[in-house]
Amino acid sequence: MSGLGKFLEDYRSGCPNDFVQIEDPITIEYETTAYYKIFETRNPVLWFKKIKNYPDFTIASNILGDKRRMAWSIGCGSSDLFKKWREITSYSGSISISDHRAEVKQLVTTGEDVNLFELPVCKHFLQDGSSLGLPRYVTSGLAAARDPLSPDTINLSYARMQIISKTEYAFDLGSKGHFERYVELSKQRGKALSVSIIIGAHPLYYMLGAAFIENEYSKASKILDAKYTNGVTNDIPVPSDAEIVLEAEIDPTRSVKEGPFSEFTGYVSKTTTGNVGCVQAILRKKKAIFYDIIPSNSNEHVNLFSMPRDSAASQIFEETMPKTSNYELEWPLAGSHLLAFCGVTQPSPGLAKQAGIAVLALDPLFTKIALVTEGKTDLNLSTFLMNLALDLRECENRVSIIEDLFCITLDPTAAERGVTAKVIIVAKGRNRPYRKTVDGDEVRLEADSAKVVFSHHASSEGEVNLVVGDDIDLTSERELIWAVSTRIRPDEDILLEKNRMVITATRKFAEVPELPPDLLTEIRRRLKYI
Repeated sequence: MSGLGKFLEDYRSGCPNDFVQIEDPITIEYETTAYYKIFETRNPVLWFKKIKNYPDFTIASNILGDKRRMAWSIGCGSSDLFKKWREITSYSGSISISDHRAEVKQLVTTGEDVNLFELPVCKHFLQDGSSLGLPRYVTSGLAAARDPLSPDTINLSYARMQIISKTEYAFDLGSKGHFERYVELSKQRGKALSVSIIIGAHPLYYMLGAAFIENEYSKASKILDAKYTNGVTNDIPVPSDAEIVLEAEIDPTRSVKEGPFSEFTGYVSKTTTGNVGCVQAILRKKKAIFYDIIPSNSNEHVNLFSMPRDSAASQIFEETMPKTSNYELEWPLAGSHLLAFCGVTQPSPGLAKQAGIAVLALDPLFTKIALVTEGKTDLNLSTFLMNLALDLRECENRVSIIEDLFCITLDPTAAERGVTAKVIIVAKGRNRPYRKTVDGDEVRLEADSAKVVFSHHASSEGEVNLVVGDDIDLTSERELIWAVSTRIRPDEDILLEKNRMVITATRKFAEVPELPPDLLTEIRRRLKYI
């Protein structure tokens, strides 16, 4: 066993408390999503060993839902993740291509024998694919393609893939990466683009595919002694120990209204480029592991695109900010990279606000809320708002709202032209203990004479009042962060009164993805220890 299977076995052996193996048979009908939701707080790797109607497959999920696992997969500790990652992405080595005993070619089907429905492609949420009534999506497909202008350059990119027939899939190119450029160049030339879709490989390839770089195979050689094999119907090399590979051509003449789809923001998106791929061959191992990345704002989905951005932004931040202070940066997964915490110890006057400006500038596509703390303290929403409430007399000097800034169009608060307001809020850092009480439809945090109130309806109490929708659990830090990140436009939903701030995070810009009724209850019944 090698590749993804070896990684899973090694990780299960080395970190058994962070690994859940499901022995009960599951279906592809929304169940991988439901199991993930049940285990979301614990956040382990999930490996489903028996798939009904698909006896030759297992399914693995949430492999990279935690930065600790990312670090483990590249052979370092969590504190060294960014350092090791930068070493990998700055490396350029050679790769070895050979057809000798390639595991991924144990079973090969071509031409009329190709049938994508024979793969355990999962349904994830009820709204997914509803425009065509075709809800099965490949969420872990790494598209390997050659640059049409420089064929020696090979790129790995992501594109969600909706199965629309035995041999075809529709996909979206909204990530604006290299693969989109390749597809557009092929369209201009009127030629089909060859691509190989890798489903299941060593986690490093998935991390590299999310990094918006090229020649990922050469980077991977920094830590992997990998072998590659050329395709059966194309000349694109893929890892010899990949689990499944789909060899396809992108049809430049076709467009299909793919979607909607549950995106990283935690909402259903109807946006799509509607491209179409035609599969010419399926290569796979006899006992293949189907890798399923849970969509919407799952830990793995957000963490995959966040980590490379975090690393790049943190490096520039460290290199350019004044060395008179120490800094901490953190983008919580719950915020879908739209919200960042920044800690500034021993700050000079104005340095904290400057740090907030830097955070927004270093991640212009995503980050719109920078919560900056002056002084050493825990970086979480409750502590930040409590510290803000303790010193709200200076509120006007601590809140900076900037209107009409560029943002990713999937930001639920973005106007049609792709702009939103962004905000920097500065609080003094204190580790003062506070009392937390739950009283009916309110949660109160109190320290000294200051109070923070979380509520479903506007409250007259508290120096800081965070108002969220009825669907948000007021006791869940994760849900509160998600509401703040995705349901406010800072210029319209942050109200500064005398010695008081009201944050209203109640807008619902789009549908929230849903699972079939009672499915979570049914699976909890199966998992009697939950």
